[in-house]
Amino acid sequence: MNDFFNTLGIEATKEEKKIKKAYRARLHAVNPEDDPDGFKRLREAYEEALKYARQKEEEPENLSPAEEFISRCEQLYKNFYRRIDEQEWEKLFSEDICISLESGEEVRQRFLVFLMENFRLPSPVWKKIDQTFSITGNRKELLELFPEPYVDFLQQVVRYNGALNYELFEGDVSEDVDDYIEHYHKLRQYADLGMRKEAWEEYHFIEANYDICHPYILLEKARLLYSDEEREKQEEGGEIFRSLAKKYPQEERIVCCYGRYCQEKDTWDGTIALYDAVLEAHPESFLARTGKMESILHEGRYREARESILDLLEESPVDERLVADLNKANVYVIAELEPKYKDSLLDQDGLMELAWCYYQNSRFEDGIALMDGFVPDEEHYLDYHNLKGRIFLTVNKDAEALEHLVPWLHAIQKLRPDGTKKTTRQMARLGYAYYTIASAKADLILDGQEGSLLEVMDYIEKAVEAEQDFSQKVSYYHTAADIWRRKKEYAKMFDICDKIIALDPQYYPAYLLRQEACLYLGRYQEVINDYQRATALYPYHARPYCTLIRMYLSFGEQDRVKDILQLAKENGANSDELELLRARYIAIRAKSRKDLEKALSILNERMKNMRSETKLQQARSSIQKQAIDHCTKDSHISVLDMPTGSGKTLCSLKIALEKAVESGKKHIIYVIPYTSIIEQTAKDFEEMFRDVLPVLQHHSNYSYDGTTEEEKKTAEKLKRTCENWDAPLIITTSVQFFQSIYHYKGSALRKLHNLRDSVIVFDEIHLIPTELLRPCLKAVGYITKYLNSEALFLSATMPDYSKLFDKFLPDVNYNKLVTDRTNFKYFKKCEYKDMGKTTLETIAENASRCKNALIVVNTKKTAAELYNLVQGEKYHLSANMTPAHRSRVIEVVRNKLENGEHITVVSTSLVEAGVDLDFNTVFRQLSGLDSILQAGGRCNREGRDDKGYVYVFDIDETYRKGSDLAMRINKTKGLLEKYQDITSYDCIKEYYDGIFDFNQSRIAENSIAKYNKQSNSFDRQGLMSPYSIPFRSYAMQFEYISADTISIVIDDPNDQTCHELVETLRNGDMSVRRALQKYSVSVYMNVFKDLYSQGVLKDPENRNQSYYNNETGLNTQAAMQDYFI
Repeated sequence: MNDFFNTLGIEATKEEKKIKKAYRARLHAVNPEDDPDGFKRLREAYEEALKYARQKEEEPENLSPAEEFISRCEQLYKNFYRRIDEQEWEKLFSEDICISLESGEEVRQRFLVFLMENFRLPSPVWKKIDQTFSITGNRKELLELFPEPYVDFLQQVVRYNGALNYELFEGDVSEDVDDYIEHYHKLRQYADLGMRKEAWEEYHFIEANYDICHPYILLEKARLLYSDEEREKQEEGGEIFRSLAKKYPQEERIVCCYGRYCQEKDTWDGTIALYDAVLEAHPESFLARTGKMESILHEGRYREARESILDLLEESPVDERLVADLNKANVYVIAELEPKYKDSLLDQDGLMELAWCYYQNSRFEDGIALMDGFVPDEEHYLDYHNLKGRIFLTVNKDAEALEHLVPWLHAIQKLRPDGTKKTTRQMARLGYAYYTIASAKADLILDGQEGSLLEVMDYIEKAVEAEQDFSQKVSYYHTAADIWRRKKEYAKMFDICDKIIALDPQYYPAYLLRQEACLYLGRYQEVINDYQRATALYPYHARPYCTLIRMYLSFGEQDRVKDILQLAKENGANSDELELLRARYIAIRAKSRKDLEKALSILNERMKNMRSETKLQQARSSIQKQAIDHCTKDSHISVLDMPTGSGKTLCSLKIALEKAVESGKKHIIYVIPYTSIIEQTAKDFEEMFRDVLPVLQHHSNYSYDGTTEEEKKTAEKLKRTCENWDAPLIITTSVQFFQSIYHYKGSALRKLHNLRDSVIVFDEIHLIPTELLRPCLKAVGYITKYLNSEALFLSATMPDYSKLFDKFLPDVNYNKLVTDRTNFKYFKKCEYKDMGKTTLETIAENASRCKNALIVVNTKKTAAELYNLVQGEKYHLSANMTPAHRSRVIEVVRNKLENGEHITVVSTSLVEAGVDLDFNTVFRQLSGLDSILQAGGRCNREGRDDKGYVYVFDIDETYRKGSDLAMRINKTKGLLEKYQDITSYDCIKEYYDGIFDFNQSRIAENSIAKYNKQSNSFDRQGLMSPYSIPFRSYAMQFEYISADTISIVIDDPNDQTCHELVETLRNGDMSVRRALQKYSVSVYMNVFKDLYSQGVLKDPENRNQSYYNNETGLNTQAAMQDYFI
């Protein structure tokens, strides 16, 4: 017996669940095709273990009545079709033993223990259980008997257990059905969270290991396919939706998913009939009623849709989709009523309807002006004071609000039921009336006026007691907790949070508030407990991590802080406050210089273990050794020119660390042109150094700020910490570095003291704008001369800066680290060919014949035009796509390339830096030589082919005369004719010499000296003394990048994380703006104005996605005539 249990890896047991779980766990490691003998042994062990578990044991004698009752419950549960029949359970629960005062409590406790393992039951059965054993409303009593997580589970499941229709199971449900259900819930959870990889793994596991079928499994497959990037898979998902809806025409979740799919695909015909079929079977279905309402709204039946929305909002008052639909319907109702209002043709019914529309669409001043124009009659007295009080409350005129809210409350209290919808609705507002009065009074008191918060709390208690909607009760208590929080009454705040959790154990904000209260009350174990509860619900939200980190920082427990920060990162949690705490941790850790020495030791070990077997690997090692040997020379600036693929980043890091360790430098600062490269570089460094050397990134395009005073304080602290660069290893952008040095504001100059004693690495130095070379080089000269720092310039296509150094920085010592270029030939993995002038059609046709191809063009317009011409499987990359969208496409492309699939990618120049893709063939539109060589870095990058090919082509495209791009193109044309190898040192030198000569006047124009006419304090370098740099004057002229752009956030319906962040932002939480950066597209102001005028930026739901294409991104030419809000 022990042998087969040993094979399964468990102790001998009679529990079939444990045996099946162990068997499935082992199945992952034993493939029947690779190890048939091992699979056979595992299967035999599984069957023998089941036989052992099913051997009948002698029934114990003298079972107590309660034990015998539980035994019958177990038998009922084992029969699946009996277990899902509520009548079967009702028979059991109606027995005297359940009702008797003597035995009832014992049976209740035993049955609740039984449910710990046997809880896969349909909603009607759970309702019977709740009726019989009193779960709802008895949380405190149950906590005395059972662990809190189990009590919370019971409270939740009796209220919301409707996720699975148990009547739809097919196949052999006699075994494994509970495990099947468990895997279904995992699958759905992964799909809901956008964890596609895990969801697909779960789906395939279910398909491979069960003979049971349930249509919801196929439904999840359809959802996963529909959310895929590939159009074919989206269509496959749509076909599954369609077939399931046809087979199950009255199944609520299936039909509503299909209906939503149809609406998103803009195929509305027949959707009302779909929802009607569901409503025939489930008249109260919220999903079906919502879907039908949206179809009615789409048909233009605005008044009918508006009435449906108002009914739905009675059940879900804070539903964002419903509010957005109401706004849309109101626009048309307002358009109908306003002319009549202006002509004084509206009665009080019409006036009130228009006033409500104004309020619901945030036209508060219009609403007040309208209502000031008439005195309500008796019929409209209640609604008049209700609405006017709400408007005043919304615009923070609390005293005026109370003048109307109190009469509204008194009018409700006088009402009596009369069976009409209107009176029923009005009476249902009693709780909300108490709550609004409490809110207004609380705001006045918190603003310094006299009053009693105890009276406010009494109003809130009355609101909770009168309120019928469960979620509203919780919301009222949440407001009470916030009031005590603002007053720093943490004990009272704690008590309110307990009340919230008693009502709804899944209400996430209550744990956050209670955790904070516990921190201030010194109840530290409870801080940890609520952290665990909160992160179990939403692991990707930052606030519970922050509160716990603050506690550990106060105790000086840095290792605990490190662990929590790592866990937050793994779970995708991010916020300004979390970044501030991370920066504080880094600053504390940075006080030890041994970190740099440990980091150098790790890097040395890694480079020592790098292979040096092939000629390419030997060449790489030789170039790196040459650079490292030369870096010991005493110089202000070192120039590292290494070919693509030769390990430039690791080599530069080793040089920087050695310089820091040997000369006592405190910081290493990496200055990188693009945020996409920064994020990858930071990730590589963090994985390499882990806990030894913390990395601070400073590159956000969003400002740090907030709405509440506390958020503003946190944002300001984070802003200052990032600006200080108080860390041993900092990674920032060229924009942040240079634009902050040439600034007159103290906030931007705070980091200057940390530029002292630093090694500053400038990656892709050739990308510094030519017209800014002089001020940028002077900045580097200033830092290296006066601040005891050293600079390292990196590039695979390094300009020859010697003339500029000699001219602008005559006393700066600079050193070329690589002078012997013999081994560069091993990195020439592609050949460049000039195609001359051609057409986009020809390029598209030629690319289709290649194994795989990358086409890089100069403008987004050309990229879009060429993309439409390309045949076969194709992908598009440009700045019209959000960074998150581009990252997804790049990942898909990378996988396709690794699998050897035939694809074509059309891109702008953004693919030329920091994008690690490897194509067999590259087509590059004629541009500057540096851009062409950068594009060539994506060709045969890994050396998989003997040789790759880069084809340079020209098309009929005009550029502004005298522009930098036009000049570079003309220079490159001549070089293509003159040089057979445009990658040669002589060719690159001649290119940059021409660029610098052409731009001499622009380079000279950007001189710091010209902005300080009163000072002649220069040293031999042409640098002003550190006391006379005219920061204010020069900052007015210095601009590293054009500021004539604005970021637009794209609410991507296929990205759950993005949609949740957007919803958080809409609810007023400004802390998510940094996280939304990767879901944004930057456009010039003229484009922004066009989009705004077309209505795109006013649509709160972005349901019509015509302006943002899943393939090419933002479409500024899309028709927007359907947008009115």
